[in-house]
Amino acid sequence: MSKKKLAIWGFLLLTVGVIVEEYLRQVPLTALYYTIDEEFTEDALRFVVVGDVGAGDAGQKKVAAQLEELCKTYAPHAMLFLGDNFYNHGVASVDDPQWQIKYLDMYGGDCLGQIKVYAVLGNHDYKGSVSAQILYTEKDPTGRWIMP
Repeated sequence: MSKKKLAIWGFLLLTVGVIVEEYLRQVPLTALYYTIDEEFTEDALRFVVVGDVGAGDAGQKKVAAQLEELCKTYAPHAMLFLGDNFYNHGVASVDDPQWQIKYLDMYGGDCLGQIKVYAVLGNHDYKGSVSAQILYTEKDPTGRWIMP
């Protein structure tokens, strides 16, 4: 493929990515909720899934508040963290202040604060202490963090 064609394809993909990202910013979180069943049933396995968890900023607070409201409605059994749990460079230790700011404060509401959090690592987490996220399973004062 010529450099010109490659540049055109790259530009087109970037443009589509920007459009999709802008659309998703405007879609309320509740519109992204999906269930396999056509109707809500009490015996269904329900869980919250979060990737690129956040930086402890206003955006993360807004998403956490919306998740708390969804939690009250759907009563999930667990929360899954899909990686990049701590932007930008993971955590330094089990005592890193980010645990409080980006995890406990964000997801410690009346509903979310009662469910287990099963987490996996993302590339940003590997920039910090991987073992700290694993060891936090024993240190978490709520007993909710589970890794691996």
